[in-house]
Amino acid sequence: MISVYLCDDEPSWLQRMENCIISYQLNSDWDFSISCRTTDPDTLLSYIRVHTPQNGIYFLDIDYKKNLNGMTLGQKIRQIDPDALLIFVTTHEEMVMETFRLKLMALDFIIKDDKHFHEQICQCLQHIENLYLSNTDTSSSLTLHTTGSYKIISKKDIYYIEAQKGCHKILIHTKTGLLSVNHSLSAIYEELGSNFLFCSKSCLVNRSHIVAANHDEKELVLDNGQICYCSVRMWKKVIAALRS
Repeated sequence: MISVYLCDDEPSWLQRMENCIISYQLNSDWDFSISCRTTDPDTLLSYIRVHTPQNGIYFLDIDYKKNLNGMTLGQKIRQIDPDALLIFVTTHEEMVMETFRLKLMALDFIIKDDKHFHEQICQCLQHIENLYLSNTDTSSSLTLHTTGSYKIISKKDIYYIEAQKGCHKILIHTKTGLLSVNHSLSAIYEELGSNFLFCSKSCLVNRSHIVAANHDEKELVLDNGQICYCSVRMWKKVIAALRS
């Protein structure tokens, strides 16, 4: 899921931005959410330092009533989230060139007083959605359809996938957490490719994360410390694949 961050020290403009984004979200299947909305740039920085987002979308004011202005905030965000998408929402149209001087690589510059403010926000989000979808490499990512939306996961970030007992769902263990979706292991295996191995009839493991194999216990140790248990029937096939 893509995270959106809003920071404007005027509550009314913060609310307007949020309303525009929610309006777009209601009419889109794109999987994104507002992770933090605040009037304080220091609060935003504290939040992303803890959560260390990647490829976040940031709607920022330029003129805050603090020592920290929007340009400096954008620079600090880039230090934490290098691929951040920065959108400046401001009344200071003359500051556009400053973003180039500071090499902030702002994606967009939205003027608050423009009567088409709502349309500007929505067009910006549509542009980002199109970029995100067009840059998705299906050979290195997995697209999972859920109710009313979809999720895109990098295959290399998956540790293992297990079938959930008593239901037609699978549980995907990734670097960012757990994801439960309606799917079958056999169907997802066809999408994943040869880097994933069946270690039992109910578990697929990503061979790139296997760092050790315990023959006596039939255990596969992963680089995050987790253990996948291999069935006796599948053990020889897994070991042969790891040696190949």
